[in-house]
Amino acid sequence: MNVRSQTYAAYESVPDALLVVGRDGVIAFANQHAGRLFGYEPGQLAGVEIEALIPESKRRRHVKLRTAFSADPVVRPMGAGRELRGLRSDGLEFSVEVGIGPADGGEFIVAVVRDITALAKVRASLYETEAEIDDLSQALGNMPIGLCYFDKELRYQRVSKWLANINGVPVEEHIGRKIADVIPDVAIGVEHQLRHVLETGEPIVDALVEATTPAHPATTRTYMHNYSPDRSANGDLVGVLCVVQDVTEAREDLQRALAENERLRGRLQAEAEYLRAEVEREHGFDEIVGTSDVMAATLEKVEQAAKTDATVLLLGETGTGKELLARALHSRSHRTSKPLVKIDCATLPSGLVESELFGHEKGAFTGATERKLGRFELADGGTVFLDEIGELSLALQAKLLRVLQERVFQRVGATREQKIDVRIIAATNRDLRKEMRERRFRSDLYYRLSVFPIESPPLRDRREDIPLLAAYFLSKFRTTIGKRINSIEKNSIEALIAYDWPGNVRELQNVIERAAILCSSEILNVEEALGVFEDQDREPASSLTKNLEGIERANIRRALEESGWKVKGEGNAASRLGLNPSTLRSRMKRLGIARS
Repeated sequence: MNVRSQTYAAYESVPDALLVVGRDGVIAFANQHAGRLFGYEPGQLAGVEIEALIPESKRRRHVKLRTAFSADPVVRPMGAGRELRGLRSDGLEFSVEVGIGPADGGEFIVAVVRDITALAKVRASLYETEAEIDDLSQALGNMPIGLCYFDKELRYQRVSKWLANINGVPVEEHIGRKIADVIPDVAIGVEHQLRHVLETGEPIVDALVEATTPAHPATTRTYMHNYSPDRSANGDLVGVLCVVQDVTEAREDLQRALAENERLRGRLQAEAEYLRAEVEREHGFDEIVGTSDVMAATLEKVEQAAKTDATVLLLGETGTGKELLARALHSRSHRTSKPLVKIDCATLPSGLVESELFGHEKGAFTGATERKLGRFELADGGTVFLDEIGELSLALQAKLLRVLQERVFQRVGATREQKIDVRIIAATNRDLRKEMRERRFRSDLYYRLSVFPIESPPLRDRREDIPLLAAYFLSKFRTTIGKRINSIEKNSIEALIAYDWPGNVRELQNVIERAAILCSSEILNVEEALGVFEDQDREPASSLTKNLEGIERANIRRALEESGWKVKGEGNAASRLGLNPSTLRSRMKRLGIARS
């Protein structure tokens, strides 16, 4: 391979568009990057005048520059940083950065051309994506470029003037010498890379070398090396071509861009966390919607319990959202990365309850063809939610008590016990104290479960949340049923608030869904879905509500008077009524009860 062929082969390794132009302005060589940049097929640019790549409005000035440049017998490189305009074969103009210098003793001009369109976009925006940062790192590469060629003995056979200046040694003093004789500070790393290319025949791309050179003695600069193997006509490795770029500024700019990107990302994450906290504060936990005092008190207890591993007993009527509270407890605990396994005690298959909870070994009973993991084992490290705990048989209650006490269990058919690490959350709509008195629920299990009881308030005790809940359910259902329903009638809201909701939030959800299906306008009316038109034989709902409220008001007043109007503390009215103090306050406010 002759010297010029070696040089042109090296130019193909340059990660930019590179043109070799005669002093007559005709392109002698263009690498593949140049063809792609200007929209030409490989080899098409050779023989084309350089002015064909420049917009017509800029050509006259360019010819003057080239003529002046070519007239100088001692041509000096223009360097990097001159921004010009380029012209593609399809007529599209674009911004380029050009650096030029002499080649072959001044017989040719080498032009390195870079498309800086992406860089201009990056400068105009602070919100870089990861892809834009990649574009920035490519667009900020520095010029000019150094070239050198090593033989199999790792001796210089050719070196460009720019690289010789960087090394602080004249071109002629490189030839025939090894790197250690020229730049000993970087010899070990560079020689290792050169040997790798010669041994494997594989190129090395974008290898970074940090060095203090005679050209920049006061600072350590970063150089990017690209190595390409050179082969003879019969395929033998005969040397290595090396392209060197000073990328110090590019790397610093990239680091600054990455730091700015990281700063912006951190700010966005902080804003997202803040907004999430605001949403939770305003609208409840996850899908728990409500701003009433009684709901706020319940959620405060959830926050307190979530930070511990204490067993929690969720109490409340059917449809009050006990499962949502259980999920909130789990998601805010340190076990959130582990599973929350729900066990519906009311629907466990009869005869296989123990197998479902604790698993079984292969052959433990007829049909046990393989070993099965139970729900407790699946939840290891996480949380077990025992819904409708009051439905468990006394025999299974005893087994569950042992798990709670000793954190061990035994698969059906197994001969040894296993340790388990789970947090227990139980829920029931039954009065477990009454169940204990009637010997249907073990007292020792009850006291194990009720370490931290939380009451899920019924909807009639948080009527101020009804408009919020109704709007929340409407926003869900109008999307799924494909109707444009913008609001709920005022009379419907009043009817929803007045209704007593024996089915609680679940019943409200069903009513809103039925009303949305029946709705034929943009304003929702719930009267038909709510069942306002009941049988005439029944007492009107409003009269029933008034009678019930009168009875409730009288009971609360009597309890308050007997306790000296104490809502909490020793001998308080709430305990006499079997209510939580916050629930009692909410009912007093709703019924207009105040000490005269």
